[in-house]
Amino acid sequence: NLKLIPTSIGELKYLRELDLSGNLLTELPESFKNLQLLNKLDLTDNNFSKLPSVITKLTNLHELWLVGNPLSEEEIERIEDELPNCYVGFSAN
Repeated sequence: NLKLIPTSIGELKYLRELDLSGNLLTELPESFKNLQLLNKLDLTDNNFSKLPSVITKLTNLHELWLVGNPLSEEEIERIEDELPNCYVGFSAN
């Protein structure tokens, strides 16, 4: 039931996979941009209505899960445009 991620997460520079599913998150700290080796991020079942802009700075991200977040169709299209080299999962199907 996390609502916030501490800024110190940016110190985990060798982190490759992160599962933050099943929380109450709506944003990520700016220090997230330091996770340059992160290639898989699971944000399933949170409260993101917009993609946190810091995610677009993760150049090695290849898999992003956003299932169960209140994202509009317009936001889904924007995310796909901003992350062309990343698989983004929006639905459980």
